[in-house]
Amino acid sequence: GDLQTTLSELSGAPADFFTALQLREQAAASYPTNVQFGLKLARVALKAGEPTRAREVALQTLRQDEINRNCGHLERWLSDQELAELRQLAGQETAAD
Repeated sequence: GDLQTTLSELSGAPADFFTALQLREQAAASYPTNVQFGLKLARVALKAGEPTRAREVALQTLRQDEINRNCGHLERWLSDQELAELRQLAGQETAAD
């Protein structure tokens, strides 16, 4: 579950990032409208050396956040900081100096 994923991410070992990536993929597939799962998946994909996957997930998560906002699902919105991070991962925004 989430504890195993978090421990895998914290170890920093490449094999553990691969495990974390697999677990995050499962969570995101199970709950595709949960933007927090998408954000975490994009982060771990980048750490696992999968920048293309991180970009794809970031774009998909940004689209889902827009849908959530348009539907008025306040509890499912990303923060401004999280949106900026996803835009950067998606290649839509450069990092702040």
